[in-house]
Amino acid sequence: MLIVLSLTVSCRYIWWRYTSTLNWDDPVSLVCGLVLLFAETYAWLVLVLGYFQVIWPLNRQPVPLPKDMAEWPTVDIFVPTYNEDLSVVKNTIYASQGIDWPKDKLNIWILDDGGREEFRQFAKDVGVHYIARETHEHAKAGNINNALKYARAEFVSIFDCDHVPTRSFLQMTMGWFLKEKKLAMMQTPHHFFSPDPFERNLGRFRKTPNEGTLFYGLVQDGNDMWDATFFCGSCAVIRRGPLDEIGGIAVETGDRRCAHLPAPAPPGPHLRLYAYSAGRRPGDRKPVGAYRPAYPLGARDGADFPSRQPAVR
Repeated sequence: MLIVLSLTVSCRYIWWRYTSTLNWDDPVSLVCGLVLLFAETYAWLVLVLGYFQVIWPLNRQPVPLPKDMAEWPTVDIFVPTYNEDLSVVKNTIYASQGIDWPKDKLNIWILDDGGREEFRQFAKDVGVHYIARETHEHAKAGNINNALKYARAEFVSIFDCDHVPTRSFLQMTMGWFLKEKKLAMMQTPHHFFSPDPFERNLGRFRKTPNEGTLFYGLVQDGNDMWDATFFCGSCAVIRRGPLDEIGGIAVETGDRRCAHLPAPAPPGPHLRLYAYSAGRRPGDRKPVGAYRPAYPLGARDGADFPSRQPAVR
């Protein structure tokens, strides 16, 4: 109802602007009016296309796994890190070890781009794999691609080092992969157990829905209908075969952390609407100022390089 009302009012407004507000007798006024009208038209097109994008959210539900665990696939869990404290990474590793999945089919990897000895020792002590690169090109995407040379499981699950998965993460996501053999990627929402600087300063944490609720609760769910769900760099599962086929995670985008775009992702992405992990938000504005500009840059670069999806070649 709100969408219909919004479209009705906005369309009537744009019509009025085009037919009744331009001053054709004064060149200066006309130029200024056309510039403003162009900006308003662009905003209106974004509004209409946004409604079209989310016209049919799918809201997929979990698919049960086979009762015979022998049919469950092998999974590699990647935890990339660069300069985060070990105390942060420990929580993610411990939670990953506690995931309800056959231990002989679950491999956990610390991808340490910081090359720190304490991380290597921690991995040895808890019995997980450890990889450190000598060079650090392409940041997080390069770190993941390097780990793909060593991991051999049928699926890869990626978590930022401050994202803690629930025990049921794989059981709630892997059923879709067994049901749909062409499904290559599933993204779950990013949920945070701490406020970002804006929520903390305004006192609105868990009182007002944040931008993540809109993006993962409506936009991504709408993208799912178009097979255009974004890979957001964490809290996702990717089928290894299609990932290898397109050459790993794309490194061409302006987002230094990873490629968060549908273009380099394998064909057939899905979204799971329920959060099965939780992470920390930045504690001050400096990290926010560092990663927020990467989002539009990554979207821009995603339109620049040719798609590597076999399905759309």
